[in-house]
Amino acid sequence: MKNPLFTWLENQVDSFPASAPEKPATSARGFILHYSRPFYPLIAAGLVLSVVIAIIEVRLFAYVGSLVDTLTSADRATFWDGNKSTLLFYAALAAIALPFLNFLADAIENQGMRGNFAMRIRWLAHRYMLRQSMEFFQNEFAGRVATKVMQAALGVRDTVLKLTQVMTWVLVYLLSAIASFAANDWRLTLPLLLWLGGYLLAMRFFVPRLGKLSEKQADMRSMVTGRVVDSYTNIPTVKLFAHASREDGYAKEGMQWMLDSVYASMRVSTWMNTTLNTLNGLLITSTAALATWLWYTNAITVGAIAFAVGLVYRMQGMSHWMIWEMAGLFEDIGVVKDGVDTIAREQSVTDKEGAAPLKVTKGEILFDKVRFNYGKPEVVGALPAIDNLKLRIAPGEKVGLVGRSGAGKSTLASLLLRFYDVEGGRIVIDGQDISSVTQESLRGLIGVVTQARPSSTARSRTTSSTASPTPRWERSKQRPARRIPTNSSPA
Repeated sequence: MKNPLFTWLENQVDSFPASAPEKPATSARGFILHYSRPFYPLIAAGLVLSVVIAIIEVRLFAYVGSLVDTLTSADRATFWDGNKSTLLFYAALAAIALPFLNFLADAIENQGMRGNFAMRIRWLAHRYMLRQSMEFFQNEFAGRVATKVMQAALGVRDTVLKLTQVMTWVLVYLLSAIASFAANDWRLTLPLLLWLGGYLLAMRFFVPRLGKLSEKQADMRSMVTGRVVDSYTNIPTVKLFAHASREDGYAKEGMQWMLDSVYASMRVSTWMNTTLNTLNGLLITSTAALATWLWYTNAITVGAIAFAVGLVYRMQGMSHWMIWEMAGLFEDIGVVKDGVDTIAREQSVTDKEGAAPLKVTKGEILFDKVRFNYGKPEVVGALPAIDNLKLRIAPGEKVGLVGRSGAGKSTLASLLLRFYDVEGGRIVIDGQDISSVTQESLRGLIGVVTQARPSSTARSRTTSSTASPTPRWERSKQRPARRIPTNSSPA
Protein backbone atom coordinates (compact mmCIF):
# COMPACT_ATOMS: atom_id res chain seq x y z
CA MET A 1 0.00 0.00 0.00
CA LYS A 2 1.49 3.30 -1.13
CA ASN A 3 1.88 6.12 1.34
CA PRO A 4 3.56 9.52 0.76
CA LEU A 5 5.38 9.26 4.10
CA PHE A 6 6.69 5.78 3.25
CA THR A 7 7.89 6.96 -0.16
CA TRP A 8 9.56 9.99 1.36
CA LEU A 9 11.36 7.92 3.98
CA GLU A 10 12.42 5.29 1.43
CA ASN A 11 14.10 8.01 -0.62
CA GLN A 12 15.94 9.80 2.17
CA VAL A 13 19.16 7.84 1.54
CA ASP A 14 20.36 6.63 -1.86
CA SER A 15 20.83 2.87 -1.70
CA PHE A 16 22.98 2.81 -4.84
CA PRO A 17 25.34 5.82 -4.78
CA ALA A 18 27.38 6.25 -7.97
CA SER A 19 30.47 7.61 -6.21
CA ALA A 20 33.54 5.39 -6.00
CA PRO A 21 33.42 3.12 -2.92
CA GLU A 22 35.93 3.99 -0.20
CA LYS A 23 37.87 1.57 1.94
CA PRO A 24 36.04 1.15 5.28
CA ALA A 25 37.83 1.33 8.62
CA THR A 26 39.50 -1.82 9.92
CA SER A 27 37.94 -1.63 13.41
CA ALA A 28 34.38 -2.78 14.07
CA ARG A 29 33.42 0.64 15.45
CA GLY A 30 34.94 2.53 12.53
CA PHE A 31 33.43 0.07 10.06
CA ILE A 32 29.94 0.63 11.52
CA LEU A 33 30.33 4.43 11.56
CA HIS A 34 31.65 4.43 7.98
CA TYR A 35 28.44 2.91 6.64
CA SER A 36 26.07 4.63 9.12
CA ARG A 37 26.81 8.31 8.40
CA PRO A 38 24.12 8.86 5.73
CA PHE A 39 21.50 7.54 8.16
CA TYR A 40 22.34 9.82 11.11
CA PRO A 41 19.19 12.03 10.75
CA LEU A 42 16.90 8.97 10.67
CA ILE A 43 18.77 7.38 13.59
CA ALA A 44 18.37 10.57 15.64
CA ALA A 45 14.64 10.75 14.88
CA GLY A 46 14.17 7.11 15.89
CA LEU A 47 16.15 7.74 19.07
CA VAL A 48 13.91 10.64 20.14
CA LEU A 49 10.76 8.64 19.44
CA SER A 50 12.05 5.68 21.47
CA VAL A 51 12.61 7.95 24.50
CA VAL A 52 9.16 9.55 24.25
CA ILE A 53 7.37 6.20 23.79
CA ALA A 54 9.11 4.64 26.80
CA ILE A 55 8.18 7.58 29.06
CA ILE A 56 4.55 7.53 27.91
CA GLU A 57 4.20 3.77 28.51
CA VAL A 58 5.48 4.02 32.08
CA ARG A 59 3.29 7.08 32.69
CA LEU A 60 0.22 5.13 31.56
CA PHE A 61 1.00 2.38 34.09
CA ALA A 62 1.34 5.02 36.80
CA TYR A 63 -2.01 6.52 35.83
CA VAL A 64 -3.70 3.13 36.12
CA GLY A 65 -2.54 3.04 39.75
CA SER A 66 -3.89 6.53 40.48
CA LEU A 67 -7.15 5.63 38.69
CA VAL A 68 -7.61 2.65 41.01
CA ASP A 69 -7.21 4.98 44.01
CA THR A 70 -9.70 7.43 42.53
CA LEU A 71 -12.26 4.70 41.86
CA THR A 72 -12.08 3.32 45.40
CA SER A 73 -13.21 6.62 46.94
CA ALA A 74 -15.10 8.38 44.15
CA ASP A 75 -18.80 9.10 44.11
CA ARG A 76 -20.33 7.50 41.01
CA ALA A 77 -22.63 10.47 40.51
CA THR A 78 -19.84 13.04 40.35
CA PHE A 79 -16.95 10.84 39.11
CA TRP A 80 -17.19 11.77 35.41
CA ASP A 81 -17.56 15.51 35.94
CA GLY A 82 -14.60 15.63 38.30
CA ASN A 83 -12.24 13.47 36.23
CA LYS A 84 -13.44 14.00 32.66
CA SER A 85 -10.44 16.01 31.38
CA THR A 86 -7.85 13.65 32.92
CA LEU A 87 -9.63 10.55 31.60
CA LEU A 88 -9.90 12.02 28.11
CA PHE A 89 -6.26 13.07 28.14
CA TYR A 90 -4.96 9.61 29.06
CA ALA A 91 -7.44 7.96 26.71
CA ALA A 92 -6.11 10.10 23.85
CA LEU A 93 -2.58 9.35 24.97
CA ALA A 94 -3.20 5.58 24.90
CA ALA A 95 -5.52 5.35 21.89
CA ILE A 96 -4.16 8.06 19.58
CA ALA A 97 -0.77 9.48 20.56
CA LEU A 98 1.01 6.23 21.46
CA PRO A 99 -0.11 4.31 18.32
CA PHE A 100 0.81 7.32 16.16
CA LEU A 101 4.28 7.63 17.71
CA ASN A 102 4.81 3.88 17.31
CA PHE A 103 3.69 4.20 13.70
CA LEU A 104 6.28 6.94 13.09
CA ALA A 105 8.99 4.90 14.84
CA ASP A 106 8.14 1.81 12.79
CA ALA A 107 8.04 3.80 9.55
CA ILE A 108 11.46 5.35 10.22
CA GLU A 109 12.91 1.94 11.06
CA ASN A 110 11.22 -0.15 8.36
CA GLN A 111 10.87 2.26 5.46
CA GLY A 112 13.80 4.55 6.18
CA MET A 113 16.47 2.17 7.42
CA ARG A 114 15.86 -1.59 7.35
CA GLY A 115 15.86 -2.00 3.59
CA ASN A 116 18.10 0.89 2.53
CA PHE A 117 20.71 0.42 5.27
CA ALA A 118 21.59 -3.17 4.40
CA MET A 119 21.30 -2.69 0.64
CA ARG A 120 23.54 0.38 0.60
CA ILE A 121 26.23 -1.51 2.52
CA ARG A 122 25.98 -4.49 0.16
CA TRP A 123 26.22 -2.22 -2.86
CA LEU A 124 29.27 -0.32 -1.60
CA ALA A 125 31.01 -3.41 -0.18
CA HIS A 126 30.38 -5.41 -3.37
CA ARG A 127 31.81 -2.65 -5.55
CA TYR A 128 34.85 -2.36 -3.29
CA MET A 129 35.41 -6.12 -3.32
CA LEU A 130 34.97 -6.24 -7.09
CA ARG A 131 38.07 -4.03 -7.37
CA GLN A 132 40.26 -6.28 -5.27
CA SER A 133 43.22 -7.92 -6.98
CA MET A 134 43.24 -11.35 -8.62
CA GLU A 135 45.50 -12.52 -5.79
CA PHE A 136 42.78 -11.72 -3.25
CA PHE A 137 40.19 -13.87 -5.01
CA GLN A 138 42.65 -16.70 -5.59
CA ASN A 139 43.19 -16.90 -1.82
CA GLU A 140 39.51 -16.72 -0.83
CA PHE A 141 36.40 -18.82 -1.47
CA ALA A 142 34.02 -16.81 -3.65
CA GLY A 143 31.09 -18.11 -1.60
CA ARG A 144 32.78 -17.10 1.64
CA VAL A 145 33.39 -13.55 0.36
CA ALA A 146 29.79 -13.23 -0.84
CA THR A 147 28.44 -14.52 2.49
CA LYS A 148 30.51 -12.05 4.47
CA VAL A 149 29.32 -9.14 2.31
CA MET A 150 25.68 -10.18 2.85
CA GLN A 151 26.05 -10.93 6.58
CA ALA A 152 28.14 -7.87 7.43
CA ALA A 153 25.47 -5.60 5.93
CA LEU A 154 22.81 -7.06 8.24
CA GLY A 155 25.23 -7.01 11.18
CA VAL A 156 25.94 -3.28 10.81
CA ARG A 157 22.28 -2.40 10.38
CA ASP A 158 21.05 -4.45 13.34
CA THR A 159 23.86 -3.24 15.60
CA VAL A 160 22.95 0.39 14.95
CA LEU A 161 19.21 -0.19 15.41
CA LYS A 162 19.66 -2.12 18.65
CA LEU A 163 22.11 0.35 20.16
CA THR A 164 20.23 3.51 19.25
CA GLN A 165 16.59 2.45 19.58
CA VAL A 166 16.11 -0.81 21.48
CA MET A 167 18.72 -0.19 24.16
CA THR A 168 17.70 3.46 24.55
CA TRP A 169 14.05 2.47 24.95
CA VAL A 170 14.96 -0.14 27.58
CA LEU A 171 17.22 2.25 29.51
CA VAL A 172 14.63 5.04 29.59
CA TYR A 173 11.90 2.53 30.51
CA LEU A 174 13.90 1.22 33.47
CA LEU A 175 14.82 4.69 34.74
CA SER A 176 11.20 5.87 34.40
CA ALA A 177 9.97 2.77 36.26
CA ILE A 178 12.41 3.31 39.14
CA ALA A 179 11.42 6.99 39.37
CA SER A 180 7.71 6.10 39.40
CA PHE A 181 8.22 3.46 42.10
CA ALA A 182 10.15 5.94 44.22
CA ALA A 183 7.38 8.52 43.81
CA ASN A 184 5.03 6.14 45.65
CA ASP A 185 7.52 4.89 48.25
CA TRP A 186 11.28 4.60 47.90
CA ARG A 187 11.16 1.11 49.42
CA LEU A 188 9.22 -0.13 46.38
CA THR A 189 12.38 0.35 44.32
CA LEU A 190 14.38 -2.18 46.37
CA PRO A 191 13.11 -5.39 44.65
CA LEU A 192 13.52 -3.73 41.26
CA LEU A 193 17.06 -2.57 42.01
CA LEU A 194 18.06 -6.00 43.36
CA TRP A 195 16.52 -7.65 40.28
CA LEU A 196 18.35 -5.19 38.05
CA GLY A 197 21.64 -6.02 39.77
CA GLY A 198 21.07 -9.76 39.28
CA TYR A 199 19.96 -9.14 35.69
CA LEU A 200 23.12 -7.17 34.89
CA LEU A 201 25.27 -9.92 36.43
CA ALA A 202 23.44 -12.51 34.30
CA MET A 203 24.00 -10.38 31.21
CA ARG A 204 27.66 -9.94 32.06
CA PHE A 205 28.05 -13.69 32.42
CA PHE A 206 25.93 -15.03 29.56
CA VAL A 207 25.92 -12.37 26.83
CA PRO A 208 29.68 -12.26 26.11
CA ARG A 209 29.72 -16.06 25.93
CA LEU A 210 26.81 -16.05 23.52
CA GLY A 211 28.54 -13.30 21.54
CA LYS A 212 31.74 -15.30 21.14
CA LEU A 213 29.81 -18.41 20.18
CA SER A 214 27.74 -16.40 17.69
CA GLU A 215 30.89 -14.93 16.17
CA LYS A 216 32.25 -18.44 15.80
CA GLN A 217 28.97 -19.56 14.21
CA ALA A 218 29.15 -16.69 11.71
CA ASP A 219 32.66 -17.72 10.72
CA MET A 220 31.63 -21.38 10.49
CA ARG A 221 28.59 -20.41 8.40
CA SER A 222 30.81 -18.50 5.97
CA MET A 223 33.25 -21.41 5.83
CA VAL A 224 30.51 -23.98 5.13
CA THR A 225 28.99 -21.76 2.44
CA GLY A 226 32.41 -21.33 0.88
CA ARG A 227 33.02 -25.08 0.80
CA VAL A 228 29.61 -25.86 -0.67
CA VAL A 229 29.82 -23.12 -3.30
CA ASP A 230 33.37 -24.19 -4.17
CA SER A 231 32.10 -27.72 -4.87
CA TYR A 232 29.33 -26.40 -7.11
CA THR A 233 31.68 -24.02 -8.90
CA ASN A 234 34.12 -26.82 -9.69
CA ILE A 235 31.49 -29.45 -10.46
CA PRO A 236 33.11 -30.50 -13.79
CA THR A 237 36.33 -31.39 -11.94
CA VAL A 238 34.40 -33.14 -9.15
CA LYS A 239 32.57 -35.34 -11.66
CA LEU A 240 35.58 -35.85 -13.94
CA PHE A 241 37.69 -37.30 -11.12
CA ALA A 242 34.78 -39.06 -9.34
CA HIS A 243 35.34 -37.00 -6.17
CA ALA A 244 31.70 -36.64 -5.06
CA SER A 245 32.32 -38.72 -1.92
CA ARG A 246 35.43 -36.74 -1.14
CA GLU A 247 33.42 -33.49 -1.46
CA ASP A 248 30.77 -35.01 0.84
CA GLY A 249 33.37 -35.48 3.53
CA TYR A 250 34.78 -31.99 2.95
CA ALA A 251 31.34 -30.40 3.41
CA LYS A 252 30.38 -32.67 6.33
CA GLU A 253 33.54 -31.73 8.22
CA GLY A 254 32.63 -28.03 8.01
CA MET A 255 28.99 -28.66 8.87
CA GLN A 256 29.98 -30.71 11.92
CA TRP A 257 32.15 -27.85 13.18
CA MET A 258 29.23 -25.48 12.73
CA LEU A 259 26.81 -27.87 14.48
CA ASP A 260 29.18 -28.19 17.45
CA SER A 261 29.18 -24.39 17.81
CA VAL A 262 25.37 -24.39 17.64
CA TYR A 263 25.16 -27.03 20.41
CA ALA A 264 27.45 -24.96 22.63
CA SER A 265 25.36 -21.85 22.03
CA MET A 266 22.08 -23.61 22.81
CA ARG A 267 23.48 -24.95 26.11
CA VAL A 268 24.32 -21.42 27.21
CA SER A 269 20.88 -20.24 26.05
CA THR A 270 19.09 -22.83 28.18
CA TRP A 271 21.00 -21.86 31.33
CA MET A 272 20.43 -18.17 30.60
CA ASN A 273 16.65 -18.63 30.27
CA THR A 274 16.56 -20.63 33.52
CA THR A 275 18.44 -17.87 35.35
CA LEU A 276 16.09 -15.21 33.98
CA ASN A 277 12.98 -17.15 34.94
CA THR A 278 14.30 -17.48 38.49
CA LEU A 279 15.10 -13.75 38.74
CA ASN A 280 11.70 -12.80 37.34
CA GLY A 281 9.87 -15.08 39.75
CA LEU A 282 11.73 -13.52 42.67
CA LEU A 283 10.97 -10.00 41.38
CA ILE A 284 7.21 -10.57 41.12
CA THR A 285 6.98 -12.29 44.48
CA SER A 286 9.08 -9.76 46.38
CA THR A 287 7.39 -6.73 44.77
CA ALA A 288 3.90 -8.03 45.50
CA ALA A 289 4.86 -8.98 49.08
CA LEU A 290 6.54 -5.64 49.81
CA ALA A 291 3.71 -3.62 48.24
CA THR A 292 1.14 -5.53 50.29
CA TRP A 293 3.11 -4.93 53.50
CA LEU A 294 3.47 -1.22 52.72
CA TRP A 295 -0.29 -1.01 52.13
CA TYR A 296 -0.87 -2.83 55.42
CA THR A 297 1.25 -0.21 57.22
CA ASN A 298 -0.71 2.52 55.41
CA ALA A 299 2.44 3.66 53.56
CA ILE A 300 0.97 3.27 50.05
CA THR A 301 -2.44 2.98 48.44
CA VAL A 302 -4.15 0.13 46.64
CA GLY A 303 -3.48 1.95 43.39
CA ALA A 304 0.26 1.85 44.07
CA ILE A 305 0.04 -1.94 44.43
CA ALA A 306 -1.80 -2.22 41.12
CA PHE A 307 0.78 0.02 39.44
CA ALA A 308 3.79 -1.77 40.90
CA VAL A 309 2.60 -5.32 40.17
CA GLY A 310 1.37 -4.41 36.69
CA LEU A 311 4.65 -2.74 35.72
CA VAL A 312 6.66 -5.65 37.12
CA TYR A 313 4.68 -8.09 34.99
CA ARG A 314 5.39 -5.90 31.99
CA MET A 315 9.11 -5.87 32.79
CA GLN A 316 9.11 -9.64 33.23
CA GLY A 317 8.05 -10.00 29.60
CA MET A 318 10.64 -7.43 28.56
CA SER A 319 13.50 -9.16 30.37
CA HIS A 320 13.72 -12.18 28.06
CA TRP A 321 13.33 -10.02 24.99
CA MET A 322 15.93 -7.55 26.26
CA ILE A 323 18.64 -10.10 27.04
CA TRP A 324 18.13 -11.78 23.69
CA GLU A 325 18.44 -8.39 22.05
CA MET A 326 21.73 -7.92 23.90
CA ALA A 327 22.88 -11.38 22.87
CA GLY A 328 21.82 -10.53 19.33
CA LEU A 329 23.78 -7.30 19.58
CA PHE A 330 26.94 -9.21 20.48
CA GLU A 331 26.22 -11.61 17.64
CA ASP A 332 25.82 -8.71 15.22
CA ILE A 333 29.07 -7.16 16.41
CA GLY A 334 30.75 -10.56 15.94
CA VAL A 335 29.38 -10.76 12.39
CA VAL A 336 30.67 -7.25 11.70
CA LYS A 337 34.13 -8.13 13.03
CA ASP A 338 34.12 -11.25 10.89
CA GLY A 339 33.21 -9.18 7.83
CA VAL A 340 35.76 -6.45 8.55
CA ASP A 341 38.63 -8.93 8.17
CA THR A 342 37.59 -9.55 4.57
CA ILE A 343 35.84 -6.39 3.38
CA ALA A 344 38.17 -3.75 4.87
CA ARG A 345 41.37 -5.05 3.29
CA GLU A 346 43.56 -2.72 1.28
CA GLN A 347 43.32 -3.11 -2.48
CA SER A 348 46.76 -4.24 -3.62
CA VAL A 349 46.34 -3.06 -7.23
CA THR A 350 44.98 0.49 -7.42
CA ASP A 351 45.00 3.40 -9.82
CA LYS A 352 47.45 6.14 -9.00
CA GLU A 353 45.99 9.50 -8.04
CA GLY A 354 45.25 11.40 -11.23
CA ALA A 355 45.74 8.33 -13.44
CA ALA A 356 44.69 9.07 -17.02
CA PRO A 357 43.05 6.68 -19.49
CA LEU A 358 45.39 4.70 -21.72
CA LYS A 359 45.71 6.12 -25.25
CA VAL A 360 46.74 3.58 -27.87
CA THR A 361 48.00 5.06 -31.12
CA LYS A 362 50.28 2.30 -32.45
CA GLY A 363 50.10 -0.72 -30.16
CA GLU A 364 53.77 -1.16 -29.19
CA ILE A 365 54.25 -3.21 -26.02
CA LEU A 366 57.49 -3.17 -24.04
CA PHE A 367 58.45 -5.40 -21.12
CA ASP A 368 61.40 -3.53 -19.66
CA LYS A 369 63.50 -5.60 -17.20
CA VAL A 370 60.34 -7.05 -15.65
CA ARG A 371 60.65 -9.09 -12.49
CA PHE A 372 57.76 -10.84 -10.69
CA ASN A 373 57.40 -13.68 -8.17
CA TYR A 374 53.82 -13.36 -6.80
CA GLY A 375 55.10 -11.52 -3.74
CA LYS A 376 57.05 -14.56 -2.53
CA PRO A 377 60.50 -14.09 -0.97
CA GLU A 378 63.56 -15.10 -2.99
CA VAL A 379 64.86 -18.62 -2.44
CA VAL A 380 68.56 -19.32 -2.84
CA GLY A 381 69.17 -21.35 -5.99
CA ALA A 382 65.68 -20.73 -7.39
CA LEU A 383 64.62 -18.19 -9.99
CA PRO A 384 61.45 -16.08 -9.64
CA ALA A 385 58.51 -16.65 -11.99
CA ILE A 386 59.79 -13.88 -14.28
CA ASP A 387 63.23 -12.36 -13.90
CA ASN A 388 64.69 -9.42 -15.84
CA LEU A 389 62.41 -10.04 -18.83
CA LYS A 390 63.09 -7.80 -21.83
CA LEU A 391 60.61 -8.06 -24.66
CA ARG A 392 59.42 -5.62 -27.31
CA ILE A 393 56.34 -6.38 -29.37
CA ALA A 394 56.06 -4.08 -32.37
CA PRO A 395 52.69 -2.68 -33.51
CA GLY A 396 50.74 -5.32 -35.42
CA GLU A 397 53.22 -8.09 -34.63
CA LYS A 398 51.91 -11.55 -33.68
CA VAL A 399 53.81 -13.27 -30.88
CA GLY A 400 53.37 -16.81 -29.56
CA LEU A 401 54.53 -17.75 -26.06
CA VAL A 402 55.75 -21.33 -25.82
CA GLY A 403 56.82 -23.12 -22.66
CA ARG A 404 56.04 -25.85 -20.17
CA SER A 405 53.25 -25.54 -17.64
CA GLY A 406 54.21 -23.02 -14.95
CA ALA A 407 56.87 -21.35 -17.08
CA GLY A 408 55.14 -17.97 -16.86
CA LYS A 409 52.98 -17.67 -19.99
CA SER A 410 49.74 -16.84 -18.18
CA THR A 411 51.70 -14.73 -15.68
CA LEU A 412 52.98 -12.57 -18.53
CA ALA A 413 49.43 -12.00 -19.79
CA SER A 414 48.21 -11.24 -16.26
CA LEU A 415 50.94 -8.66 -15.80
CA LEU A 416 50.06 -7.02 -19.11
CA LEU A 417 46.43 -6.79 -17.95
CA ARG A 418 47.72 -5.51 -14.59
CA PHE A 419 46.02 -8.17 -12.55
CA TYR A 420 49.21 -7.91 -10.51
CA ASP A 421 51.81 -5.15 -10.22
CA VAL A 422 55.34 -5.99 -11.32
CA GLU A 423 57.93 -6.25 -8.56
CA GLY A 424 60.69 -4.82 -10.74
CA GLY A 425 60.97 -3.06 -14.08
CA ARG A 426 57.96 -1.79 -15.98
CA ILE A 427 55.49 -2.57 -18.77
CA VAL A 428 54.94 0.15 -21.35
CA ILE A 429 52.30 0.54 -24.07
CA ASP A 430 53.00 3.28 -26.61
CA GLY A 431 55.32 4.99 -24.15
CA GLN A 432 52.83 4.88 -21.25
CA ASP A 433 53.68 2.89 -18.13
CA ILE A 434 50.57 0.78 -17.45
CA SER A 435 50.91 1.47 -13.71
CA SER A 436 50.16 5.14 -14.45
CA VAL A 437 46.95 4.64 -16.42
CA THR A 438 43.52 3.54 -15.23
CA GLN A 439 42.91 -0.20 -15.01
CA GLU A 440 39.53 0.09 -16.72
CA SER A 441 40.98 1.81 -19.78
CA LEU A 442 43.89 -0.66 -19.97
CA ARG A 443 41.71 -3.76 -19.90
CA GLY A 444 39.08 -2.16 -22.09
CA LEU A 445 41.61 -1.95 -24.93
CA ILE A 446 42.89 -5.53 -24.65
CA GLY A 447 40.92 -8.43 -26.08
CA VAL A 448 41.19 -11.81 -24.30
CA VAL A 449 39.90 -15.23 -25.39
CA THR A 450 40.07 -17.76 -22.54
CA GLN A 451 40.43 -21.54 -22.87
CA ALA A 452 37.22 -22.29 -21.00
CA ARG A 453 34.05 -22.47 -23.06
CA PRO A 454 31.93 -19.46 -22.07
CA SER A 455 28.45 -19.84 -20.68
CA SER A 456 25.50 -18.26 -22.46
CA THR A 457 25.87 -15.20 -20.24
CA ALA A 458 29.58 -14.99 -20.89
CA ARG A 459 29.02 -15.44 -24.63
CA SER A 460 26.50 -12.63 -24.69
CA ARG A 461 29.00 -10.41 -22.91
CA THR A 462 31.73 -11.45 -25.35
CA THR A 463 29.49 -10.62 -28.27
CA SER A 464 28.74 -7.25 -26.76
CA SER A 465 32.44 -6.54 -26.26
CA THR A 466 33.52 -7.59 -29.71
CA ALA A 467 30.83 -5.45 -31.25
CA SER A 468 32.70 -2.33 -30.20
CA PRO A 469 34.96 -0.60 -32.78
CA THR A 470 38.29 -2.35 -33.31
CA PRO A 471 41.13 -0.34 -31.73
CA ARG A 472 43.35 1.45 -34.21
CA TRP A 473 46.41 -0.57 -33.26
CA GLU A 474 44.62 -3.86 -34.12
CA ARG A 475 44.01 -2.56 -37.62
CA SER A 476 47.70 -1.82 -38.15
CA LYS A 477 49.72 -3.67 -40.73
CA GLN A 478 50.32 -7.24 -39.59
CA ARG A 479 53.83 -8.66 -39.25
CA PRO A 480 54.96 -12.29 -39.26
CA ALA A 481 54.44 -14.04 -35.92
CA ARG A 482 57.34 -14.62 -33.51
CA ARG A 483 57.49 -17.61 -31.16
CA ILE A 484 58.91 -16.61 -27.77
CA PRO A 485 59.97 -19.58 -25.59
CA THR A 486 59.22 -18.96 -21.88
CA ASN A 487 60.68 -20.55 -18.79
CA SER A 488 61.95 -19.43 -15.40
CA SER A 489 64.94 -17.74 -16.99
CA PRO A 490 64.89 -14.33 -18.70
CA ALA A 491 63.38 -14.56 -22.19
